[in-house]
Amino acid sequence: MNPEVEDDDQKHADWQAPETGQTQDQAEKPTFRELLFKYVGGDIHVHREQPPRLGADGYPRKRRESDYSLKELDGYAQKIDGGTGRLQFLVMADHAVPEEEKLLARQGEVNRFNAGKGEAGPRIIGAVETDIVGDQGEVNVSQEVLRKMDFAIASFHQTPEKFSPEQLTTIYRGAMANADIDCLGHPSRDIGAETLSKMDWDAILQTAASTHTAIELDTWAPLPDWLIKKAVDYKVPIMIGTDFHNLRRYRNLPEEKGMPKLTDAEEQAFKVVPDEDRREELDRRLEHGPGVRFWRQFAPILETLYKAGAKPEQIISSSRERLDNWLSREKAERRLNG
Repeated sequence: MNPEVEDDDQKHADWQAPETGQTQDQAEKPTFRELLFKYVGGDIHVHREQPPRLGADGYPRKRRESDYSLKELDGYAQKIDGGTGRLQFLVMADHAVPEEEKLLARQGEVNRFNAGKGEAGPRIIGAVETDIVGDQGEVNVSQEVLRKMDFAIASFHQTPEKFSPEQLTTIYRGAMANADIDCLGHPSRDIGAETLSKMDWDAILQTAASTHTAIELDTWAPLPDWLIKKAVDYKVPIMIGTDFHNLRRYRNLPEEKGMPKLTDAEEQAFKVVPDEDRREELDRRLEHGPGVRFWRQFAPILETLYKAGAKPEQIISSSRERLDNWLSREKAERRLNG
């Protein structure tokens, strides 16, 4: 299924071409497809399982999420891509677990899978999404293990209401100072607008730029437009991810003008079923991919990036070649134009 390119004629009165300053009446707005091919080369934040993780109180936190095999995920991704070449890679960032040898085993599994499948379909990149657990940004995975993973995301999963804007600022800056953390995951998730506005984003983004740590633009928990524009202005490396856990997530996306409604078969595929029927549920959802819903979730972020004048080279995830070159270097040696 190819990405849809509807709503190309929708106009926004305040839109201006970023390089010329022309109004929308004076300049032609890029189509969604053009923006997609400019800024999106893959997904830097996907999951296939969710083992129990420890919460702030020390007890396991349980969330029912997907348990796809690499083969299933690869096949599903090829269905979404539909030959467009937009899904050049998937970063398999499953959550950290206390048994760190399991993280290394996942990386080994990804390496073997890629070696066996060759160049067909998207490249799977082994990764871990760590939890930020310390008040100075410490994460719950050792440096030794992080160095052996292809990619590492640091995300804040604690209740943000318990922390002041100043504490959150310190936590984020500390996590990005870690030489083995590649990306700060969904930095605005669950943070209220007032707290978000009071955080020192100038300091956070300066740290991101100086440490060459990417900021994730998460389609499920997107940054506000003003913060995306600020990140572009600071020349911060940016990556785009969906935080994909299961296909039901796309069923809950808000309706957009022109977005086709789900067919009866797709509605059935997203139906909640008892745990004992989980295998059948997964099979149904793999048969009816979200297609246009997968691609349309990128639209608001891509438009904001374009309005802010973002160049493709600032979006590290805009192509597999760009991401591979970025990750092949030590963090301190990475450069947006290099």
